[in-house]
Amino acid sequence: MPLRVSCVCPSCGHQFYTEIWQVLDLGEEPGLREQLLRGEINLPFCPHCGSAFLAGSEFLIHDPECKRVIFFIPAPSGEADPASIQLLRNTLSVAFRRKKRYFKRPVVVTDWNELMLLLAEGGDGQY
Repeated sequence: MPLRVSCVCPSCGHQFYTEIWQVLDLGEEPGLREQLLRGEINLPFCPHCGSAFLAGSEFLIHDPECKRVIFFIPAPSGEADPASIQLLRNTLSVAFRRKKRYFKRPVVVTDWNELMLLLAEGGDGQY
């Protein structure tokens, strides 16, 4: 379930409200995969200038079909912040009471395009 948050457009500085997802469970809501791939999740459009941008920060995706958990942690350097990884591990343990073996080996992704490729390929959970 998304949170309603205030954000500021990096292009024009306009402040507005948008919805941000922190946990996406593709098992509970399979349609979220397609929404994410279409840029309808965590990529708001500024109502003032029309720019799209990555909103929010890290989030996790539970993909039981592929038996994987993905931690998305935006990082231009390609290095995920250890504090962000720990935060997502804590969120994972709280959000999902049932522990699965693959929960111990989350895939960490720092680039939005890489995340889109990973979600589009589906597959056997190998990356």
